[in-house]
Amino acid sequence: MEHGLGAVNHVSSALHTNCGGCSGNTMNFQSTTLPDVANDFHIYSMNWSPQQITFLIDDVPFYTYNPVVKDVNTYPFYEDQYLLLNIAMGGVAGSIDPSFSQSSMVIDYVRVYQNTLSLTDADTINATVYPNPSSELVSIASTTTIDGIELYTMLGQRVIEKTSECHTLDVSNYDNGMYVLKIHSGNQVQTERLVVSH
Repeated sequence: MEHGLGAVNHVSSALHTNCGGCSGNTMNFQSTTLPDVANDFHIYSMNWSPQQITFLIDDVPFYTYNPVVKDVNTYPFYEDQYLLLNIAMGGVAGSIDPSFSQSSMVIDYVRVYQNTLSLTDADTINATVYPNPSSELVSIASTTTIDGIELYTMLGQRVIEKTSECHTLDVSNYDNGMYVLKIHSGNQVQTERLVVSH
């Protein structure tokens, strides 16, 4: 979110991706106008999920980025990110007034919330996952037929989906951490926590 690139009460949000030849330049942006941005406090928010990113001001959405194709070029937001709060001057915002001496950016608070991933411990398929933690090959044993397995990061990104050879899972190329394993059998799904530790 940026303020100062246009009119006095103009606020914009941009996502810098490698989309369609834009080489990281801004192609995905939207702006809005607010009353008295320079003197009143406002709540600036961003809701980030595996499906979309929505920008809000005072709890009112004004831009949602949700590309149809989500790949490394259009939606490279699966990695850890950081917050940067700063005052930047010059550049595309225009030249700096020669009489300028100082400015301030007053921030009341910064909060980060994360949805928790809820798992039930009730087994519906009675599958056993071992070894857990694992560094290489994970075995899945069950008395019922396993139709498919899915492995998700804790951010909800699916990294593996298998519908054949579902009794083993190679995690040797995945980062250390907690994952969610969904085991499918008919209309039933069993969810397990899987720890990858090299």
